[in-house]
Amino acid sequence: EWLKGLWRLPSFAVPALAAAALAGVVVYQAGELAQANKPRVLLAYTIKSATRGEPDRIRVKAGQASLVIAPDDLPEVPSRTYRWDLYDSSGRTRFSLDSAAPPRGTAAQILIPARDLQAGPYSLAVRGMEGSSPGSEIARYTFVLEIQ
Repeated sequence: EWLKGLWRLPSFAVPALAAAALAGVVVYQAGELAQANKPRVLLAYTIKSATRGEPDRIRVKAGQASLVIAPDDLPEVPSRTYRWDLYDSSGRTRFSLDSAAPPRGTAAQILIPARDLQAGPYSLAVRGMEGSSPGSEIARYTFVLEIQ
């Protein structure tokens, strides 16, 4: 009976509800972490340079969380760092990402959150970094995102 009375007191109920909510978040994140540590197959969409014909078409399912793109034939430049800029059809930058240049014999793969992207054309510009500033563009890749 005295426990029921405690729940009616705001000084007890608010921290108890906060602790229950925190426990729920912890359980959810533990499940997400367990999924992230499991082996899985990621499909990478290879995209070709904009100078090599029509844009590639990438078909994803509606609600797909992310997609992986792999630029083909990335030119080697003396820069140790690259800047990757994704532009939508209006020329708006969807994201900018700096990364180490891929080592010789490897391919760069970029994981893109897809939930916020709309169907339509996109371009990925790659620049070699000069210090902390992006240098001239070394490659541009285009693709059309189709959502099924």
